[in-house]
Amino acid sequence: MQTLSPCREPYGRRRAAPTGEIHRCTKEVIIVNRMASTITRVEIAESVHAAFQSGPAHRDDLLVVAVRNRARPVVIALLHDLPPRSFADLRQLWEVLPDVPVEDSSVDA
Repeated sequence: MQTLSPCREPYGRRRAAPTGEIHRCTKEVIIVNRMASTITRVEIAESVHAAFQSGPAHRDDLLVVAVRNRARPVVIALLHDLPPRSFADLRQLWEVLPDVPVEDSSVDA
């Protein structure tokens, strides 16, 4: 279930909700997806790693590869909000996504 509310964050800025909800800020709305689990760097890497096989990858390339790999819609939304530039590798991607955890700490091993 998704709830729409006015966007009070600068465009492209993501914020963590106190209840662990995932927010995606666009120019018009914040989409709150209460059903999604945490997005992790592991999930993003699995979705986009192929884009870096031939060198740097532009945000649009990351989106194409993520869609091809059937990434969850929340991952696609997060990638869509990246700055429209090229990334040399995953490490550069993490520099613009510093708040994305490596793993989902809420899952018991």
